Amino acid sequence: MADDDQIERAKQYTNKLIDLVIGAKAANENTRHAVYSSRLVGQISRSYAAHAFKELQNTLLYFSVVRVCSLFDKAANDRVSLHTVINAISNKETVRKVARETHLYHATQGEPRRSTSEDDPEIRKLLADHWTNYNEECGRKEEQLVYRRVCVAQKIVDRAERLLIKDQLRPFRDNFIAHNLSDNARNGRQVSFMLGMENRAIQHAKCAVDQLHLALNGTSFDWEGLEKMQRRNAAEFWDNLNFESPEDRRA
Repeated sequence: MADDDQIERAKQYTNKLIDLVIGAKAANENTRHAVYSSRLVGQISRSYAAHAFKELQNTLLYFSVVRVCSLFDKAANDRVSLHTVINAISNKETVRKVARETHLYHATQGEPRRSTSEDDPEIRKLLADHWTNYNEECGRKEEQLVYRRVCVAQKIVDRAERLLIKDQLRPFRDNFIAHNLSDNARNGRQVSFMLGMENRAIQHAKCAVDQLHLALNGTSFDWEGLEKMQRRNAAEFWDNLNFESPEDRRA
């Protein structure tokens, strides 16, 4: 595949990954209330209803795990995942091409518009030389940042794979959620999964996607604002549910 096609696919997939991470984080905020909070558990008295509630908790948790694991799925041209994007730009020549394009974009920016025109030709030349040098310097800095951001993204994904995905979340998904897998596909792995791992994996995915989006598309995302909004939305939803306490039901 031509480098240009790989780079274009990586840019498009990185855009899609932003939306996937946003969706995974929104689902995780709600899951945390249903699975980790004692507020809901306290509303379920000892009865058969507790079994149904446990299944609800498992369903929400499993859904969060599936969404997180999909972000770290193996690279494939038809699969939107972090490994697909990183694999597309893993070649040194491909990264160099992205870096040079970034350099060219910043180095060829025009002069900022001025409210009044400058009539003195010497001053106009001084200003033109200043902005030419300034843009060239910005281009060099942004070019170096491309290499750094791609490297950081790779390290984040590798760390998430090593600590959270490879031996914990992915086997958990394969053994308890992907029921159509054969025994050979499961490889008889011992599953070691702790609650909260899915949230940590989402945070790793968020950081990696942000670095890749900056490197490939030159833009970032207001993750802090998004997280505050999602946390507020989930909290208001669960707080506004009119649950009765066991004491109220006995009254």
